[in-house]
Amino acid sequence: MVILLRLASATHRNRLLGIFNALGPADDWNVRLVNAEDELQRILTDEKHLDGIITFMPREEKTRQLLQSTSVPTVAIGIDPTFSGAQRPNLSTVCSDSALVAQTAVDYLFSLGSFASFAFIPDRSKRPWSVERGAEFAHALRTSRKSCGIYRSDRACDDDAAELGNFLKSLAKPAAVLVAHDARAIQLLQVARASGIRIPDDVCVVSIDNDELLCEHARPTLTSIRLDSESVGRIAAQSLTRLMFGKAGRKSAIRKVPPLGIVERESSRPVAPAAHLINRAYL
Repeated sequence: MVILLRLASATHRNRLLGIFNALGPADDWNVRLVNAEDELQRILTDEKHLDGIITFMPREEKTRQLLQSTSVPTVAIGIDPTFSGAQRPNLSTVCSDSALVAQTAVDYLFSLGSFASFAFIPDRSKRPWSVERGAEFAHALRTSRKSCGIYRSDRACDDDAAELGNFLKSLAKPAAVLVAHDARAIQLLQVARASGIRIPDDVCVVSIDNDELLCEHARPTLTSIRLDSESVGRIAAQSLTRLMFGKAGRKSAIRKVPPLGIVERESSRPVAPAAHLINRAYL
């Protein structure tokens, strides 16, 4: 079995934990971990002794073509309609439920009070999962008769910070913003600070993934939706086992995993006066 995950990411490491917990005794499985698509490409060109694959959604076209053409049972983790929609046998997809993630964000923001505007900040690379998160957030707001601004930057533009700062300034205040993932949200916090925008007084910020290392050390600390990445990995391993033993259906299946909830931090709630004084002492 080959597993392709980006182990530098906390989300991917939690997925790997779920995979290993589902597989059982290690001596029953010959697992090969890879961290780059080119290595998976080399493996796919020689499918001898390859029984199954768990991978994140491929970014490179060559990887995509090899995965879509192989007969090896495959489970893809993530969101990419052009890949997960392929109706080939022995292919399943597992991902976080973007609609429930968006509804979690909307319900939480509404519980905080009234906002003059709402917006979504996508991943700069505009990857499919980021686009879907934004679309679902906008849809959830529309069902409550609220509109959502989507930040649309030129990926080729070197001065993304300036564009993002201008976008934040243009929002009617107080504004509520959902960001595609934690690393992108930290960029937003830096831009807001440089632009004189107060978080959360002017702009309330909520992110997705809840990478604790990033969220707890952001300035201010970052409110984030906690995804159930471990369950995503567990379900991926279970799905692959069924595929390998011929227990899955002929059509490709998509499993969606709900989030675990939201972890509230300073980016969406005012800092207590005492804490504010302590923070100032360290500036």
